[in-house]
Amino acid sequence: MASGTADSVLLLDGGMGHLLKSQDIARFAPDLPVERQFAAAALANAAAPDLIVGLHEVYIAAGCHVITSNTFGCTSWSLSRAGAAERTAELAAAGAMLARRAADAAPRPVVVAGSLPPLGPSYLPPAADRSQARLEEYATLAHAMAPAVDVLLCETMSSADEAAAAASAAAATGKPVWISWTLQDASDGEPRLRSGESLQAAWDRVKDIPCLQAILINCSSPGTVGAAVPCLRRLAPAGVRVGGYANGFRQTTGEWLEGRGKADINDVGDYDEVGDLLPGAYAAHAASWVRAGAGVVGGCCGVGPAHIESVSALLQREGGALEYDSCSAERRVPPP
Repeated sequence: MASGTADSVLLLDGGMGHLLKSQDIARFAPDLPVERQFAAAALANAAAPDLIVGLHEVYIAAGCHVITSNTFGCTSWSLSRAGAAERTAELAAAGAMLARRAADAAPRPVVVAGSLPPLGPSYLPPAADRSQARLEEYATLAHAMAPAVDVLLCETMSSADEAAAAASAAAATGKPVWISWTLQDASDGEPRLRSGESLQAAWDRVKDIPCLQAILINCSSPGTVGAAVPCLRRLAPAGVRVGGYANGFRQTTGEWLEGRGKADINDVGDYDEVGDLLPGAYAAHAASWVRAGAGVVGGCCGVGPAHIESVSALLQREGGALEYDSCSAERRVPPP
């Protein structure tokens, strides 16, 4: 397999949110509507630690090399919906430690990525007048997770400002930094963040961040990720990985936000009758990203263990064994 060859690819896990919903996490925050269950997922770090470890182990068994901490909901904005805004650092630290517990028990080296999410509603650029508060909260989250993680993953970043704030706080810990933007859903044209900013503008804001090791795209359609990977490869200097981890729904995020039905940006044949992406189809998308230069692939919302297992199997078939043996006892992330 050309470009980002399979034996150099890091395979991320898939989404945690839908797995957790299937485990009735609503019981940890029973008064919240389903669209606000990020808070319940965060509370599960304290209320059901064995459940969280078990889900990480499912992804490890599926073949991933990197697991992501269950900390996407550990923000004051999210937790305030459950009356627990003061527990951000506690729950973030707990989520990181649970991922570390699963990684340390794995039969092979597994990297732990600490998730630094949007601090408000996903997909919306943050308010400019909260820039200092944003930096402070990211610093709190990053320092809470740092002792247990190998890298800090600033994910689902909708604007250049948001990514720069998260990455600056992450870099201050001395940990390697990965940045993942979410894009307007389109399989052609210039890739743009959900704020409307170009990838070039977003890159210009973070290119001098210390310890930057990867720039990615997530929480977007597979076609959008595919269109963006070559752009990321052109932007990234030697030593910085590129890649992506897409959503698994036929309805794109943009259509969902606007209350629209399913358009034709996604190939209908890739999805089942309810609009969920088939594992084999997702693996084919991931393989195409690798051929375009991706060195990190995985899954986001609606992408589960079956998809990750399928990606791992396909990459092994096409490009040789997906061995990840560069994670030493010091838990260093391998170079690109």
